[in-house]
Amino acid sequence: MLTSVIVSSIAWIQPVEPAAASITVRCDARVELFCIVARLAGDPEFNDDRAESPYADAVEDWFDAFRTHPAVEYARVLRRDHGITFDAVPDLALHCDDVESLLPRMPLTPRPARLDARWTEDIATEYLDRLRSFVIDTKFVEFFASQADRYRRTELRLAERLADAKIEAWVAGYFGERSVRATFTVIPSLLNGPNNYGCGVQFEDGRFDLSPVMGIWKWDAEGVAEFGPEHVPTVVHEFTHNFANPVIDRHADALEAPGRALFTTVQKTMEMQAYPTWRIMLYESLVRACVNRYVAEHQGADAARADAADNARRGFTWTADFAALLEEYEADRERYPDLDAFAPRIVAWFVEQAAHVKTVEAIAPRVVSMEPANGATDVDPATTVIRVTFDRKMANGFSFVLVGAKSDFPPTAGPPAWDAARRVVTLPVKLEPGRTYRYGLNGGEFQSFQSVEGTPLVPVVVEFTTASR
Repeated sequence: MLTSVIVSSIAWIQPVEPAAASITVRCDARVELFCIVARLAGDPEFNDDRAESPYADAVEDWFDAFRTHPAVEYARVLRRDHGITFDAVPDLALHCDDVESLLPRMPLTPRPARLDARWTEDIATEYLDRLRSFVIDTKFVEFFASQADRYRRTELRLAERLADAKIEAWVAGYFGERSVRATFTVIPSLLNGPNNYGCGVQFEDGRFDLSPVMGIWKWDAEGVAEFGPEHVPTVVHEFTHNFANPVIDRHADALEAPGRALFTTVQKTMEMQAYPTWRIMLYESLVRACVNRYVAEHQGADAARADAADNARRGFTWTADFAALLEEYEADRERYPDLDAFAPRIVAWFVEQAAHVKTVEAIAPRVVSMEPANGATDVDPATTVIRVTFDRKMANGFSFVLVGAKSDFPPTAGPPAWDAARRVVTLPVKLEPGRTYRYGLNGGEFQSFQSVEGTPLVPVVVEFTTASR
């Protein structure tokens, strides 16, 4: 049984609400519990190198002996058999009352409006039963209390970064009346690495508890979380999912055909970012266009252009044009009180976009082969060149681009070069064993891989892993 002293320790960790901020920032015991169990289960999304810190070390020291606990074993089953990873992990956590009881905040059948579809009542109930035992067996509440200073410093730093961002006011104005019935809480999670999740709870009376779970990928010399300017649009991004996703869902019948057509042109790129369906790609497309409009309003035109270019590098090459479409929405809010009213224009725009992309793709140059092969998992680390062969003569330029972190790009050992026919390009590299590398051919404003007629290659994302020896 938990002692009153330990329970009181959790109460000392109060939400941080600076006077200038309208958003609560709070580390959450429920989220940390679920993420810790996912980490112990070996889920790679919660074992990212960028999440390694003194806090991760403390987790390993405290919980290492419990890797075979029934809750951890079941977490492995959930990931393997039901695909429960990424946002599904903290999503169920936020639908529970507190870490001691782990009782659902509402009945699980029918499924709550915002609970991830991967959770059924049966598997959620089984998992929560095992987690209750895990909390007691591991003295989880005592661990959470022991980390109070780390949580507090994390909360303060993120709250300071968001203090002048005016996110809540922008959301309320941009998305209409529904957003006014929402509470805004940002939950920094110390094991998420670069992953951020637009979680939230919708109650039967229509109220929203919007609680995006934010990753941390920067740490200072003392191992305390750092938050840069890029975290502000990231927080906006995760809040926006709560209003943009339902618009796509309500108009999915009209959006499916253009969405599928567009998805086929960028499928590999999307899948590498855990966007495996046309619908998720459209969620992200609308969210990123909305965020681009926030950036333009609050950070200026140059920042908006940089944001659009970054999205283009991630495969969302249409972000700038989509954001320009949203200017029509902003200019006539009497006609378009919310995005649902503007949805017919969004549908028409995606139909046009899909047709345009198909036309460009039909005449664009293509990659015939590449070495190492895209998706290869046992590449010889002694490989000295990346070699890409195209189906036609190319212009005399190169666009090997970053995809993700700089450390993911294959280390180069010299400049790229074309063969005499300009159909084969080689890039000297010096690879390491046991590493996964990613790079892009074209992306964003970098479009130098193009035919001699000037038609650019449709961006390609490449990933391969070297053998451990």
